[in-house]
Amino acid sequence: MSQIAASQQFHTDDEIKTSSKLFQQAAGVFARLRDTVLGMVQQDPTPDLMPDTLAALSALMVAQAQEAIYIKGYKDKMKATSMVKISAQIAEFYAEAQKLMQKDVVRGVWDKEWSAIVNGKTLAYAALAQFHQAEVNGENREIGEQLSRLAESLKLFETAQKYLPKDLTGIWDLYPAISKAHVAAKKDNDFIV
Repeated sequence: MSQIAASQQFHTDDEIKTSSKLFQQAAGVFARLRDTVLGMVQQDPTPDLMPDTLAALSALMVAQAQEAIYIKGYKDKMKATSMVKISAQIAEFYAEAQKLMQKDVVRGVWDKEWSAIVNGKTLAYAALAQFHQAEVNGENREIGEQLSRLAESLKLFETAQKYLPKDLTGIWDLYPAISKAHVAAKKDNDFIV
């Protein structure tokens, strides 16, 4: 399910919905296995069936399912207040997956690249939460807070760049918009002062 979900192109609403649904189902399967595998196996489970591994995989699937929802919301031009909540929740889900992936028992199971990507997505979605909150601040003419949030968003994105591959679509597409919004907010702030 997770491989089919990850293979979706995200060009249509159906592909996005399919991806989210399959990631959610995969999360449920991993959680179910986590809760039942030790009772079913007569010997010590292999590393991929350890409860901590399955918990990390379940958390990762939940984060990816929510990420598909973000993509749909962004394409549908959902209100900034909703996008703040969605992106902040994704950052929390990836942070939880990262924490579970770092447990001593399972740390060696993951490629270093995976750990870096999860860390980078945590930072990138935290940056997007700041960006969308800055949009809300801009709508409310709270220029100082908007400028501060945009600066934080840029800082988080720059840190995320150290962890995420450059060919990762979607996330990098928003960086120029954040940079442009920061320049405009700075100009507005300088005009007020």
